[in-house]
Amino acid sequence: MAWTPISGQPVPYRTDTTDVPASGYYLKAYVSGTTTAISFATNQSGGTTLDKSQLDSAGYPTTDGTTRFIPHVNQTYKLVLYLNATDADNNTVASADWVIDDIPQSAASTSVSTVTREDQLGSAATSRVFTLANAYTLGNENLNVYLNGQLLRRGSSFDYTETTTTTVTLTYDPLDNDTYTFVTTETTTSSVADAAGITYTPAGSGAVATNVQAKLRESVSVKDFGAVGDGNVSTLTGTDDTAAIQAAIDSLPNNGGTVFIPFGNYLVTAPLTITKRINIVGVEGELGSVIFTNTAISTVFELPQAIGDTNDVAGGSFVNIDVKGADLANYCINGFGNNMSFVNCRLREAVIACADVSYGWDNYWENCTFRDSLADGQIMSQGQFNQNTMVGCKWFNNAGIGLVVKGSLGVKLVCPLFEDNAKAALFASDVDSLSIDTPYCEGNATTGIVFTTPSATVKADFVFNGSSSQTTMTTGSPANACTIKNAFTNGAQVESLAYVIQADALHVDNPSLDGGASGIPIVKAYGSTDSNNTYFRAPRLRIDEGAGPWTQRLKLANSTSSFRDQEGIYFPNLHNFFIGEPDLNAWTNIASGNGGTFDRSAEAHPEGPSIPVWELAYAGTDLSNRFGFVFDSADYPDLAGKPVLFRADLKAEGTNTPTVTIHANAGSRTTTSTTWTRLGLIFEMPASGNVGVGISKTTAIGDAYIANPVLCELGCNEKSLGKRISPYSAEFKGSNAAPTTGTWNAGDRVYDLTPSASGNIGWVCVTAGTPGTWKTFGTISA
Repeated sequence: MAWTPISGQPVPYRTDTTDVPASGYYLKAYVSGTTTAISFATNQSGGTTLDKSQLDSAGYPTTDGTTRFIPHVNQTYKLVLYLNATDADNNTVASADWVIDDIPQSAASTSVSTVTREDQLGSAATSRVFTLANAYTLGNENLNVYLNGQLLRRGSSFDYTETTTTTVTLTYDPLDNDTYTFVTTETTTSSVADAAGITYTPAGSGAVATNVQAKLRESVSVKDFGAVGDGNVSTLTGTDDTAAIQAAIDSLPNNGGTVFIPFGNYLVTAPLTITKRINIVGVEGELGSVIFTNTAISTVFELPQAIGDTNDVAGGSFVNIDVKGADLANYCINGFGNNMSFVNCRLREAVIACADVSYGWDNYWENCTFRDSLADGQIMSQGQFNQNTMVGCKWFNNAGIGLVVKGSLGVKLVCPLFEDNAKAALFASDVDSLSIDTPYCEGNATTGIVFTTPSATVKADFVFNGSSSQTTMTTGSPANACTIKNAFTNGAQVESLAYVIQADALHVDNPSLDGGASGIPIVKAYGSTDSNNTYFRAPRLRIDEGAGPWTQRLKLANSTSSFRDQEGIYFPNLHNFFIGEPDLNAWTNIASGNGGTFDRSAEAHPEGPSIPVWELAYAGTDLSNRFGFVFDSADYPDLAGKPVLFRADLKAEGTNTPTVTIHANAGSRTTTSTTWTRLGLIFEMPASGNVGVGISKTTAIGDAYIANPVLCELGCNEKSLGKRISPYSAEFKGSNAAPTTGTWNAGDRVYDLTPSASGNIGWVCVTAGTPGTWKTFGTISA
């Protein structure tokens, strides 16, 4: 059986005969009911034992006559107090002062006496009776009476009798000036139980009983293992608590438990390794439980499992922990874990990132701060940051990016704060279902992300690339189904709220820009002049209106380039500037060269015979011919600087399969498909000058077909794009009044952007001219 103390704290022992401290006496233990001596241990380990203990002048057990200790036993025992060492060594129990037998180890006990003194003059007695303020026990010899310091004898034949528990009666008349002293001694039993032998039953119906030892071991304190917590976080000095904290972690079983880190600053000089489901819990509040390092180490806390290992840390938590990497530790927390919780944690001053928890399924983060990193605030270098929810977390003052999300799915940020992160608030690639709800952004992107291929400095709060590279713009692994909702940015440093290189189904809803900031676009995108239009792929992009001085919803970062057609791009409540369906019958040769014809074709279109198809055929030797039309951008002042979409249905003649190219402004796209394919280009409408759109082919043999050309402001409702007014549509767009400038043809229409009841749908040109004659049309009911 384990060694247990016979008292909860050092206690003095008193004599039985005179009830005074047993100064110089000896305490010895025996097997219960026998005279077989057993030893005292000085502690729970039982490493040092004594056959007897001499009491000091106050009656306390000692190991050497002066050093006090609590005797420990390992069985049920008998306790004996001897007057001298000879009797103790000879086990002369008959000569002992007192004996207490059959004391169970689980309830070891000893006597503890409380002495009270009361003085009264003889004049206080009434008919020889003194009334005491302190009660005593009748007949228990725990009351002593003194006359002017001389002990009196008890008994009716002697000096006094014990009348009641609060009165004493003298056998003679006292003198008025004599002093009577009444000393009472109350002896109580002090018990200490073996924790393993005490039953503990929690409150509540259905509770299962356990023992106190098992209950207490559900949680351990690092101070149980010798941690001091006396460090100085400014000078990075203090007692090295690494071994003590690691020992506390290792002491818990694999199925769980809690390591408590009390208030203090704990210096560690090597990673603290966690390989089991445990809880690391500190004291709530800033600078409560701080773990810091003064050594260049890989990480402070390590969850060290191989990538994809099914034995990675599952469950457990970090609560109220402040980890300071001191610009020496690569990470504050690093490794792999899932189903974990991180609450009220402050991770700071890391070299690479404050936290990198990859392969982290179903982790929960709340009110955590990632700050002051020499690089990024939080990353997931191995990806698989899946189904993570982060509530009220903060990424602050990091020299790189606040949060880097890659190779993950189902990541949800609720009310995040991004402030003073030098490169960007967030960078995302290869992530499915990223939800950013009500983010606050301020002071981010002071330096921005510097791409080298192509050369561009991106200054935005949220950046979406087709890969995890922060130097090369690429496509291939976009962020999919992402939402930025109710975002606020102060716009002081950034050039847009979001920057898109590649993202699929990105929805920006109700963004807000500080009213005092200069106007910036909500989303900015980088284009390409190469034939494949490598950059900016954002199908199903949706940008809702927001509050503040936004200049526009989407801005092309390089206005001279064109972009791929973006399927499903939609800007709700857009005025839908629809330039028109360019009349193929009016297309002419707009590029220099000889040869080639452009005529109506009998080729069928999948949508039926109402869709006219035109054919570009080869004739001659020059392949540089381009057929199309040119318009004056000055006729569309409302679109100046905004992205415009030109698209058409294309098909290559099947026998020889030529390369077919559509052109818009400075961009182009090609196809060799022998089935109808819809291609498009996005370009920024210049404020003035001619803009050309058209078709060409780059092989001598084989024809090219085109149908359904559409030219409109990017973001128009897809349904409106599918409505054709006629095979040769008249031009129409929107305004608040009939045109007063520009040259117009009869039949051109302008829709009223602010229609009202009893008003008109818009205006129609009835006589061509500059600006021509305009009349209202389409009465709106009251």
